[in-house]
Amino acid sequence: MSRLGKNLDGYISPDLVFSYEINGETFYGSAGGTAIEAKQINRVTDAINGIEVIHVRYDPSDPASSCLLNRDNPEIPFEIDHTPY
Repeated sequence: MSRLGKNLDGYISPDLVFSYEINGETFYGSAGGTAIEAKQINRVTDAINGIEVIHVRYDPSDPASSCLLNRDNPEIPFEIDHTPY
């Protein structure tokens, strides 16, 4: 996990930053998570650091547009938040 959101009343919003390669070009994305208890941060960080492969979905007509889904990445230890901004 490379970034953490605000600590609100003992909760932190995780943000997983990732890269992926399409036809030799590298793209970057991020997936924010629903808030977790701050006391879980070490467990969550260790789990994220242990993930070797992330399955990324992207738009073939716009490869820079991507997302992660929990069903594709069950090893992600938090629920990915797909709420539009």
